[in-house]
Amino acid sequence: MEQKIAWVKEAAGKRFADLELSQTIYDLVITDSGTDLAPQAGGPPIPKRPLSVAQAVAHLLEQRERYGFSYLQIYEGQMENFAPVVARLTGT
Repeated sequence: MEQKIAWVKEAAGKRFADLELSQTIYDLVITDSGTDLAPQAGGPPIPKRPLSVAQAVAHLLEQRERYGFSYLQIYEGQMENFAPVVARLTGT
């Protein structure tokens, strides 16, 4: 990931500060969100990594700090499962 962002930074030059970097969440499932943990709809068929809401928030904040992601994307089938994480990240 660091190498890919370095390539973007090099190619963008001074414009890099104006870019918004996004991260698509493929591999996380929230275990204490109160939703069914059945396989989530959409996304690639990869193993899901179970995390609590607190663990997911800490992980995503670390990713933002480390890589500069300014927004996150999730699949439609993850929306209900990720609602507590989004609420915590937005302070609501």
